Amino acid sequence: PKEVYEEKLVQLKNLAELLRESETESHRLMEQGALLKSELRRLERNQKRGEEGVNLEYLKNIVLNFLSNPERNEQLVPVIATVLHFSPEERASLSKARDRLEERKRDDAAKSLSVTSVFDGFLSFS
Repeated sequence: PKEVYEEKLVQLKNLAELLRESETESHRLMEQGALLKSELRRLERNQKRGEEGVNLEYLKNIVLNFLSNPERNEQLVPVIATVLHFSPEERASLSKARDRLEERKRDDAAKSLSVTSVFDGFLSFS
């Protein structure tokens, strides 16, 4: 009766503590597994780069073209990403940077139009 109840209550508390510890350990192991998988993919990309022996002359020409012809950058970024085996995260980062650049260009164009229209309005008053 009361002693059995108290004994079972102590056992229940102990089991609850063991469960919490197991859940914490499980979470830690899952995070560690994800980190190891990510590192493995990175190492595989590095190995692939080494095996393919990225042709430096080809890469040099791509980068030179990229730097000297900004209007072709949109076409060359995927080529560079492929040649250098960018990770999905690196590709996403490039995509975000491209989106920010496009937004900045739109904002600059809108500002330019508003300045031009004010200037044109000023000239029409003269």
